[in-house]
Amino acid sequence: MGNDVVYSGIPGAYAEIAAMKYFGSGVKLRNVDSFSEVFLEIGHKGALGIAPIENTIEGSVNEVYDLLLRTDGVKIVGEEVIRVSHCLIANPESMIEEIRNVYSHPQALAQCREFIEKMRLKPLASTSTASGVKLVKELNDKTNAAIASRRASDVNNMKVLAANIESHKDNYTRFVILSQSGTNPSGNDKTSLVLSIANKPGKLLKALAEIATADINMTKIESRPILGKPWEYHFYLDIEGHLKDYAVSKAIRRLAGHTSIIKVLGSYKKAENINAVI
Repeated sequence: MGNDVVYSGIPGAYAEIAAMKYFGSGVKLRNVDSFSEVFLEIGHKGALGIAPIENTIEGSVNEVYDLLLRTDGVKIVGEEVIRVSHCLIANPESMIEEIRNVYSHPQALAQCREFIEKMRLKPLASTSTASGVKLVKELNDKTNAAIASRRASDVNNMKVLAANIESHKDNYTRFVILSQSGTNPSGNDKTSLVLSIANKPGKLLKALAEIATADINMTKIESRPILGKPWEYHFYLDIEGHLKDYAVSKAIRRLAGHTSIIKVLGSYKKAENINAVI
């Protein structure tokens, strides 16, 4: 397994910050352009990876869920949850009253909608929060600003004009740590899996009853459309416990009897210290 950790984005991206929080500031990080490239680096080169999977405001990152289903040999081996606190960032000579345009990822723009409307700014989409800062720096126009992390400002030698500008302070993003290897139980684990069930009355209820009968807590369930099969769905589940726990492994074996597809995406230790602000 490689020693580097791969993330999608550029320095200053929230994924980079989450990786530093999980692995420590001395971790060797490498950035790529897309989530699919992160998965390729793990599957073909044995690297570790990190990717966002859900946000408390904007919901799930569907592309990452789809990649977890499609990619063989890549498992979730950990998670990190960070509180996202957005800043308005501009060139060092800019003043906040001069700003007219604001660049960021569409999710960040949505998360700061109230601030943007109050300031009467024109929202403009960029590929990521950090790339928005880089673009504003390159344009070198006093009327432009970006929304991103404070670290993105530091990395690009820019100025924070306003901090904590998100509309909701309970803004958290959950990242998953990805690897070719599995994990051993820690005593505080969860297991993620995906399954497909025939579209017949009571089938989903009977399948989920296997989890309830085993007295296992299901913390999340979400459906995603099956491509090429309109109105049929994959169901993504998070349950408490580790695959190596007897109760969990037995419940999954029984659950498999109700499904046409079942794939364990990984068992891993639950995130800790989720209130850290970045």
